[in-house]
Amino acid sequence: MPARSRRERHAPRTDRIGRKPALATASPKLLLATRSALCALGLLFFPAAFLGSLWLVPVSTAAAGLTWLSIEGRRGWPKQLAVVVIILAAYFVPSIVACSTSDGFCPQRFVEQETYLLAVGLLLYVCGYVAADRTDRIDRYIFGVALGAYIAIAVVVLVTRDNLTRDIEPPFIPLLIERNDLALLVAWTFFVWALFRPLATSRLVRIVALLVVVAVASMVSLATQSRLVAMISILGILFFVRIERRVPWWWWIALGAAVTCFLAIEYQSVERLVRRALLAEGVTSISSRLYLWKSGWDMFLNAPWFGHGLGGFAEMFETYRRAAPVEPGLDVRFTPWPHNVLIEILVEKGLAGLAAFLALLAVAVTNLTAKPREDFKPVRRAAVFLLLTLIATGFFDSTTKRIWYLPSLLYVMGMSAGISQKRDSFLAGDAVNDKALAPR
Repeated sequence: MPARSRRERHAPRTDRIGRKPALATASPKLLLATRSALCALGLLFFPAAFLGSLWLVPVSTAAAGLTWLSIEGRRGWPKQLAVVVIILAAYFVPSIVACSTSDGFCPQRFVEQETYLLAVGLLLYVCGYVAADRTDRIDRYIFGVALGAYIAIAVVVLVTRDNLTRDIEPPFIPLLIERNDLALLVAWTFFVWALFRPLATSRLVRIVALLVVVAVASMVSLATQSRLVAMISILGILFFVRIERRVPWWWWIALGAAVTCFLAIEYQSVERLVRRALLAEGVTSISSRLYLWKSGWDMFLNAPWFGHGLGGFAEMFETYRRAAPVEPGLDVRFTPWPHNVLIEILVEKGLAGLAAFLALLAVAVTNLTAKPREDFKPVRRAAVFLLLTLIATGFFDSTTKRIWYLPSLLYVMGMSAGISQKRDSFLAGDAVNDKALAPR
């Protein structure tokens, strides 16, 4: 056989024939419909939870995910999925250790709750991975509907609850229980808008949607008087408003007039929130957090490797509160969590659980710090924003037992994996083949 013929026979294929037999035999319409379903389900999990449905989206996502993987074959799997599963197993192991050794606390409801959150988070990981590769057709409607759903949740809370400065009474179980839960609602609203923006049909639609999001975030901040909600709102404005630099001058005049009228009407609420932000008011809550963190640290030192088990902080808080000196003016009422995710993990899972949690963050940060393709930069900006808000809320208030936290973190991880994998496939030459498979 001539040398040239041997080279042609063993040359790498660029048309994907033979590389994806599943895709060759499956209907492209079924593939796109499954992908769109996964994208929509991932974004609508929290609105469905707001309506009280905790199983509809996960079950539908599992069915759509199996369909997606059966069509795509091995290529449909995220390359980092096995790593994420191993890390999640390592994160869950300390909870089982406390149950098996009887050296810690092991409430059955907390074990079931964590199992559910990790399972849902893994499904949302797949949804985030799929949603990273957007199209300009059906996705604009998916993101638009999702954005409207998050705005509607905020409006319902503002309209139906008279006083949000303490807690949400009565709460919207299981999604919104206390006022700081609204911080991640605001974060997701900005996040979905950032995904919707590049696909919007016109500049007018983008600007109006942004103004609505900023208005909703501002109203939630003033209604709750929460420093955390205000911080997330300001972070969202700094992240995304500067993108819309090419705005007509008359838009800025109208916006300035609207802001002036708003400040005049809500002057007292704005003044109080500013005073809280400058620590002229609300110092007690900060001192109380420091007290809770110190109590949690003392608990961790007594079981540093695998922790005290799920719910350990709540179970031991009364004991440590009686033993520790309490300064006058501190709010030391019973609280089931230390208002700090890292301290909570140290208390309940020890260094083993904290190492696994930090590994999750490291995977997401590594994916998002690498330079993406040009068309993935808006997606990366949105993912970076949501990851920063999760880190901020985790440090100052949140808990891994709330439905917001772990599923949101794993969704961002999936999206970061999709951005990273698409960058790698682009460098390998697959981007050209993607165009050939795109529907016309």
